[in-house]
Amino acid sequence: MPSLRVLILTYIYTDNDPRYGGEGRVVWETTQALARAGVRVHIVTSMINLHQTPHPNITVYKVPFAKKHFLNFNPGELLKMFFFCIPLLWMKKIQIIHQLPTNGPNLFIRFKFGRIFAESADPAWDYENPKFGDELQKDRANKMREAGLARNRFDISTRIAQRLLSAVKISGKYPHGTDLFFCRTEQLREELSRTHTESICRFVPNGVDCARFSPTIPPRFPRTRRGIRFLYVGSVSRRKGVHYLVNAFKKVAASAPDAELLIAGGGEPDFVGEMKKLAQPYPQIQFLGRIEDADLPSIYSSADVFCLVPLSGSTPTVLAEALASGLPIIATRGSGAGEAVARHKVGYIVEPGNVDELSNIMRHIITHRDDLPTLRHSARTASSFYSWDALADSLIKGYRDALDARSNRRQNETGR
Repeated sequence: MPSLRVLILTYIYTDNDPRYGGEGRVVWETTQALARAGVRVHIVTSMINLHQTPHPNITVYKVPFAKKHFLNFNPGELLKMFFFCIPLLWMKKIQIIHQLPTNGPNLFIRFKFGRIFAESADPAWDYENPKFGDELQKDRANKMREAGLARNRFDISTRIAQRLLSAVKISGKYPHGTDLFFCRTEQLREELSRTHTESICRFVPNGVDCARFSPTIPPRFPRTRRGIRFLYVGSVSRRKGVHYLVNAFKKVAASAPDAELLIAGGGEPDFVGEMKKLAQPYPQIQFLGRIEDADLPSIYSSADVFCLVPLSGSTPTVLAEALASGLPIIATRGSGAGEAVARHKVGYIVEPGNVDELSNIMRHIITHRDDLPTLRHSARTASSFYSWDALADSLIKGYRDALDARSNRRQNETGR
């Protein structure tokens, strides 16, 4: 079977830039896995920050006159990518155009030039939620400041792009006309399957290097207490529910003084300061700050249980890393993490923002620690589902199914 030729559209291509966190890792690892599987990968990006040489099957192009230091796609940069990519479609015989790591309006949805257009789709944060909406709005503003990245300004390219998108009726987070959605939660896949009947919708979460993350990695932090050690890895932010996690652990600490909570990650300084002040009377709560990517495996190996309690959200890379490290998970209902815990039976599910329920689960774990070995084994077993190579196989199957569906449509139209 001839190798596929895929064009990846991304705003950042990096192997280790902490400002872009999981999104940067997703693009790097996904493209490496596709290349290992024999796919010819052509990457068009606005920004490049690499310390390693990509796989030989990968070619990287930087868009001329692209902005520097911005967060996520914006219409102006996508417009520049669109015109830059058009010659590549024929020069490199591209079959698939794939927007990664996030989804949104793109001119290729209307002007595909005979190619398949795919997007990796995350569930939207619910900024209108009556319970969490204000927190999410405030957190979004803080995230921009913490990242040190400018908001998408309405420069001339952005204004032109928005008018073009409006003129050809491309709008919304999940635009109609996309051939193939790779959804990072099952709930989103089911939703798009109902609302976008013209599209192929597949569940493909984020992944992990199962050899790099393992229960056998020596721990970074030796034990100083005999109690259960809970761990959070990610941005220290409201949307990730860190304030609820700290408050829940405080309710547990009085009756379980040997328990610990490690919080690894950076965040907006004011909010991080607020969390440290909240935790100040409790030496069992440690803020480790931003962790270098190379140190992450040993951080996971230092813990007993992983806490992932966002207010909503997708299936982040830290979930798969925790599973590969053999950690049981506490996750919130309605998130991709909660789906994974339920699917693989690797932990406990709580309502987002429910401090009492979260603290009760922590107490249950502390008093039923004999359950942990079984959960650890289940977590490590489940991680094989999230290996980057397994997920690359799922992407390739999706690509080929979309190409076959297009071929069948053309044959049916010719036979009429």
